[in-house]
Amino acid sequence: MSFCTYIASDKPLSESGCLWPLSRGGEDIYTEKVYVAQIVPNLDDLSGVLSYIQNHLKTAEELEAWHVWQGVESKPVIRSQTIPVGELTAEHILELQSRDVFATTTQYEIPVQYRIVIVK
Repeated sequence: MSFCTYIASDKPLSESGCLWPLSRGGEDIYTEKVYVAQIVPNLDDLSGVLSYIQNHLKTAEELEAWHVWQGVESKPVIRSQTIPVGELTAEHILELQSRDVFATTTQYEIPVQYRIVIVK
């Protein structure tokens, strides 16, 4: 069990030193997007991730960034916000990664997953 921050898209995600491909078999991944990749854990320089997202959205309409707790047995609560790619900063991604998925658990102790939908 651990935290995971990943991105998801309907367009293929190209290779990158800041991302690890993920299998769609994972039951912790609640996106409807076809392609997913984990942002490398403890990555100090998120400017590469920001640049990757900006470049990806030159051909895709939107991309999702998620912060989740892996190993959830029931569907989590999902908190979502939408940000245009021109307003997205590395600080948004850093803030997403620092979210405490257990801070606002429901009365049934279901963790919260956080999503940023990044649009053109």
